Amino acid sequence: NATAVALERGDEARATSRMAEATQAYRDVELMAIEGRLLSRARAEIAQAQANRIDRHAPLTLARARDLLAEAESVLARDRRAVQRAAGLAARAEATARQADYLATAVQAARSRDASIEEALLAATVPLRAVAREAGVPEAETGAPEALGEALQLHLRALDAQLQQADAALTAANQRILAMDEELRELDQQLGGVARERSELIMALQAQEEIRAQFTRLEDLFAREEAMVLREGERIIIRLVGLNFPTNAATVRREDRPLLAKLAEAANIFPQARFTIEGHTDSRGSAQLNLRLSQERADAVLEHLQQEQGIPAARLRAIGLGPSRPIASNDTSEGQARNRRIDVTFVAATPP
Repeated sequence: NATAVALERGDEARATSRMAEATQAYRDVELMAIEGRLLSRARAEIAQAQANRIDRHAPLTLARARDLLAEAESVLARDRRAVQRAAGLAARAEATARQADYLATAVQAARSRDASIEEALLAATVPLRAVAREAGVPEAETGAPEALGEALQLHLRALDAQLQQADAALTAANQRILAMDEELRELDQQLGGVARERSELIMALQAQEEIRAQFTRLEDLFAREEAMVLREGERIIIRLVGLNFPTNAATVRREDRPLLAKLAEAANIFPQARFTIEGHTDSRGSAQLNLRLSQERADAVLEHLQQEQGIPAARLRAIGLGPSRPIASNDTSEGQARNRRIDVTFVAATPP
């Protein structure tokens, strides 16, 4: 290269200059690669927002997204090892750009129907009030959004504290089980393998521990808005809260296929289990029609799991239960929505 040629000719100053240029070029390419990996999604989101003329309706939010992206670029330019901080800023920029798109859409919708500012603000608080009602906040219907937000934060902190306590209790229980396991092993060795009952107890404890690990993997598989994982003794219920069907229809929508793919992953976590797909409806309409609709929806899920996800037919069963097993009151629209559901149930088989 040019540096080597300059050195051979004895031109040390030119060689040093060439080496510095090569080093800077390498650093520039390295920075571009790092930026491309960390910032490409945020840049694409902001570029799309600009192409959609989002700045006409949500200029402040879009400007904030640009500022966050610029800050991420500046962080990398100063120290390309600050990957974690830059990635966090890029994620915030991407989310802020999406928020600008949402706000612009809401503003355009309000203007298109000549809605007042009051109507737009009321519409914006609907999701917040729905979450507050679900969390049991007393003033979910009448409280100011700021108060509801603070109440929900307190509620989430309380839930987090409860979860930490439960985790601590579970860790302590596991430690006791491991201690008991070790004690039993020592006793078995001392007795020369005569105590068969103790050996069987060890195997049972190990099997229970494996089932607990499987259940934890199952819980981690689904997001809260996708499914609830419940346990009733040995029976496990996967309540697909994110699965919705068109009104009076039993067609699996394209947007629900990723959730059903996760359900197939759940089946692989428990390879020995057989799954019952339960269709449920609310109490509106005739019982006969509801029973038929619930069966058709359960059959649709079974067919998708079998044909698209490759789950053997012998492991699946579909049953329609109509409105016979509500989990909420059918006197409210919220309760009716919760009762319209697909539950997938199975018994966790003890590993051989």
